[in-house]
Amino acid sequence: MSQDKLFVIGIGGTGMRCLEAFTHLCAIGMFDNQEIEVLTLDTDQLNGNKTKTENLIELYSRIKTSDSGPKGGTPNANTFFSAKLNLRRFWTDYSGSARANYRSISKLAEGNPEKQKPISWFQICF
Repeated sequence: MSQDKLFVIGIGGTGMRCLEAFTHLCAIGMFDNQEIEVLTLDTDQLNGNKTKTENLIELYSRIKTSDSGPKGGTPNANTFFSAKLNLRRFWTDYSGSARANYRSISKLAEGNPEKQKPISWFQICF
């Protein structure tokens, strides 16, 4: 009988904190015989919580890895570090030149100086 695959997704700083707690639960043996896909998702690649959580999951995997076994070990039962965690990382890259921003989408730079003036809140409401 095959088991359903588990996916855990952490989004943003709070999501990373939840993944950190989840990893500790895995370390005490809460998810026997499970292989779990873990996705970290953040718009800030350098987020401290993201880095800390990913380092924790990598440490978890190193603890489970034996010299002769596969990277990250295998799922076990009735022991600490019983689940196998597969870490996947995703972050958005805003540095590329192809990134569309408001100025290029709106073609703001192509308008005449009168149209380039910012609109005030008062002008919008009245």
